[in-house]
Order: sequence, then structure tokens, then C-alpha cells
Amino acid sequence: MVPTMLLVRGQKARLADIATGPRFDAGLSYSHGGPGRLETCLLGLDQGMRLSDHRFLLHEPGRSTPDSAVRFLGPHGGDLAGFQVDLAALSPHVARLAFVAFIDGPGALNQLEHGRFRITEGGSERARLVFSGSDFSYEKAIIVAQLYLLGQEWRLSSDLQGFKEGIEAVFAHSGGQALFRQLTAPQPLGPPAPPGEAQEAREGPGHGPVPPPGGRVLH
Repeated sequence: MVPTMLLVRGQKARLADIATGPRFDAGLSYSHGGPGRLETCLLGLDQGMRLSDHRFLLHEPGRSTPDSAVRFLGPHGGDLAGFQVDLAALSPHVARLAFVAFIDGPGALNQLEHGRFRITEGGSERARLVFSGSDFSYEKAIIVAQLYLLGQEWRLSSDLQGFKEGIEAVFAHSGGQALFRQLTAPQPLGPPAPPGEAQEAREGPGHGPVPPPGGRVLH
């Protein structure tokens, strides 16, 4: 049985020393004691470390990249946020996969009770990175780890790079400011309903007032 590689912050490792092939799972788990909700997303970046194609942003379970190389599974195999990865199918313009955790709402990552990122293959754990609130101060988002292409070889870096300004700063770091504004813009309102229907929509059929439309798309 191959022992698990125990990663530390800032470590870089050859993926060939972790997984035997291009297909494996990556997963994040965490427990956060603060008032905000801790969320996960994945960014597929180009050689310039830019999010040049918005389709390589995965922020909802069940979504896949357009080449089907990465799928966001949601809770899977003991992880809260699992990703199925096939690097052999990945689009040639994508040279980096960044796994991001961020707080949606109040609070900071120093309130994190514990966190874990790991690589599994065939149900066996191959690499693990553990972290906690003591690793951070007032950051609201972190790039936890990245898979990146160096020459013809894939590598894994355990970054734990924090951003006090939150997920918006992560998007800015990867050139995705315009996409962030698009994802967080209020949804447009539809055409006005006839008076009777408008009253029913506001009150709901016996369920009390309904919140107005609009709000964030990316949670």
C-alpha cells in the first residue's frame, strides 16, 4: 500500500509521485465556526494564470468543464467538496487548476476549526494537506492548492494563499474581475405582471411575503 504524502504549506510535488495516472479525485473538507458560510470553487487558468474562459469556473456541484475533464461532485467520498479530474482530457489552453475556499458572508478564516485538501485515486488517499484557523488572520478567501503544468509535467502546490478582500480578490488575481461583476450582478427583472398576478406573486399562495427577485448568483 502506497503511503499518503503529507503536504505542508508552500510545498510543491510532482503529481507522478502522488497519482499513478491522469485520473483521480481531489477533495476539500472543512469546519468553520464563524457566522459566514464556507464555499468552494475551482478555476481553470491559462499559461498566464488568467481565467481566460469563464466556462472553466466551477462553483456549483454537478457542473463540469466544457471538455468534461473536471466535474464538481459536491459531497463525495468523505469530502464536502469533491472534484473528479481527468488531466488527459483537459483543454490544451488550461495549464492550472486552482482549488479555492471562500467565506460567503461575515467572518474570517481565522475562525476555521479545521480544513483538509487531498488527492485520492481508486479510493485510496495519495496526498493530504491539513490546515486550520491558526494558519490565517483576517483572510476571507484562500487558494488552497493548485495543479499546474510545468513543461510537460503536472505538479501539485499546497499554497494556502490568503486574500483579505475575499473571493473578489481571487478573481482579480486571475484577471476575472469582469466575470465576477457579471456573476454577482442582480438578475434582471421580468416584465410586470397583471395586477392580480402581481399581488399573488408578492404574497404567495398562503406562504407569506416572497422576497424580491435579484441578488448574487455566485454563493
